[in-house]
Amino acid sequence: MILSSIKSGLTLTWQNKRMVLIYYLANLLFGIILMLPFRAMLSQFIGNSLMGEKLAGRLDMDFLFEFIKENPSFFSTYTVLFLLLFTAYWSLSLFLSGGAFSVFTSGEKFSSSLFWGSAIKYFGRFIRLALWSIPVFAILFGVTFLWSDIERLLFGKDPYQYITYWSGWFQMGLRYLALIIYFMIFDYARIHAVTTDERRMRLS
Repeated sequence: MILSSIKSGLTLTWQNKRMVLIYYLANLLFGIILMLPFRAMLSQFIGNSLMGEKLAGRLDMDFLFEFIKENPSFFSTYTVLFLLLFTAYWSLSLFLSGGAFSVFTSGEKFSSSLFWGSAIKYFGRFIRLALWSIPVFAILFGVTFLWSDIERLLFGKDPYQYITYWSGWFQMGLRYLALIIYFMIFDYARIHAVTTDERRMRLS
């Protein structure tokens, strides 16, 4: 079942190579934008430092610490840039997913009219769907915090150190699982919206 699904997915991907190219170029564009400020800071730093030769070898923590020391605005710049790029990238992903889901669910090969027309058609719906999904995310992620209460109930207020250690890893695993389940629900909700042409996103 899994192998046949993977094979089918690879076949569909190969049949829609132009759609893969669109996703690749979109990711490449955001990657370039994200790296441009870092490249400028790095070029200036190397020009004023004898540590540029260390870039050819393994990661050197001295190089990293000196770079951060000489560029105090690094974190503030990248925090703002990352938030802006994350919002733009998330919006673009939602936009493109409408076209991708339409191509895959229709059974037709990629065509510009089908892909871009569907991307425009479903973009507003997917924005509303994302807003409807916020409570689902809050519930799934909030449940993981109950583990602390369960741990206290099972092992008391002062458990052994190894219990605290493994409990922390277990809780982290629960949070990753919650994220995976949330994105699966969100993906299937979008597929439902496309296959049924549903306009009421609360139903999807």
